[in-house]
Amino acid sequence: MTSIEKEDALEEAERLRIRGNDAFGTKHWERAAELYQESVALDSTSANAAKTYSNLAATYCKMGLYDEASEAAANCVKANDQWAKGWWRRGVVAELRKEFTRALSYYSTAVELDSDNTTFRNALKDMEERLGVEKETLERTGMKVLRPGNE
Repeated sequence: MTSIEKEDALEEAERLRIRGNDAFGTKHWERAAELYQESVALDSTSANAAKTYSNLAATYCKMGLYDEASEAAANCVKANDQWAKGWWRRGVVAELRKEFTRALSYYSTAVELDSDNTTFRNALKDMEERLGVEKETLERTGMKVLRPGNE
């Protein structure tokens, strides 16, 4: 693929992501999923791809497709492991799948990457309360807190 073709593909991927956002906003989940899938077929590795995978995961959650949402959230972090929202999205999906210790780890990573984000901090706090533990206790007992690169 030439650099011009790649640039065209990235632009089309972004247009598809935006159209997916529009479909999501009007609760047309299946159409949103289709558009997001088309987008990541053109671009699966950029920062925009991470956003698209995150949106795809959210869409699958709305459809009750939690296994697919988990895969999309994992791809989100794979595309950009320094984007805190991707780790938060993994936490949301893990929580919906009742994988609470995983959710705690993902939320913890999101907070480590963006400690100013209230949504991420609240998700971590709520999960800690749900599990009745603190992060430090988990680390003392050997639970691995997932961080970019050690998942």
